[in-house]
Amino acid sequence: MTRILHITGHAGAGKSMVAVNLAAALQKQGKKVMLVDSNLYSPAVAHYCGVDFQTCINDHIEGKASLEEISHLHECGMTILPAAPQEHEADLEAMNKVLLGLVGKADIVVVDSFSHSPLVTHVVDAADESFFVTTDDFHSILSSRDLIRHLESKGAHISGVILNEKRAKTDRRHIQAVLGKQVISEIPRDERLIDYADDGKIACLHTTSGAAGAIIGLAKTLL
Repeated sequence: MTRILHITGHAGAGKSMVAVNLAAALQKQGKKVMLVDSNLYSPAVAHYCGVDFQTCINDHIEGKASLEEISHLHECGMTILPAAPQEHEADLEAMNKVLLGLVGKADIVVVDSFSHSPLVTHVVDAADESFFVTTDDFHSILSSRDLIRHLESKGAHISGVILNEKRAKTDRRHIQAVLGKQVISEIPRDERLIDYADDGKIACLHTTSGAAGAIIGLAKTLL
C-alpha cells in the first residue's frame, strides 16, 4: 500500500532539503520511494539530488511526456520526478491526478511542496499525511502557526512539525504550545547538508551524523 507523505513549510525553512534527505533515508531503509517536486514556482529537488533532466513533471501535466519519461532513477534506487519553474499558470487539479496516479508504483511517495502555492491544496487532497517544516526563530514560529491553520482549513492533516536548523537553547515545549502540534523531529543546524548538495550528493547517503543522522532517525519513526 502506497503512503503519500507531504512535506511543506514556510519559505526558507529548508523543507526541500528535508524532503530530499528524508526520501533517501526511507529508500535506505529498504522502501521503494518516489520523490516528487510539486513546487512549480521555485523547485529545488533536482538540484539537491544532483539530477540533470530533460523532461519533468511540468511536461507530464501538460501532456507532453509520460510518467515513465519524467521518472529519473537516482543512484540510491529512489525515483525522482523533478520540476522546472513554471512561467505560466499551472493546471492545479492536474497535480492531484499525478500524485494519485503514483499509488501502487512505490511504497512511499514523498512530495515537496510550497505552502504558499495554489497547488498545495491539491497536494493536500492526495496526501495521507502532511508534515510542516519550520525553523525555531520567533518570526518563523508565528508564520508557521498561521500557515498550519491555513492548511488545515483546506483539509490538511498536519501529523507533526519538523524543527529544522534547531538552536541548542530552543524550548521544544513552548514551540509545541504555540503551534498546537507535536514536534516529531529536531534537526540541528548543519552546513554539511548544503555542502553535500553543492557536490550533487544527498547527505543521508554519505553520513549518519549531525542533521543527516536526525533525518535518518525521523525516517525510522515513519516506517
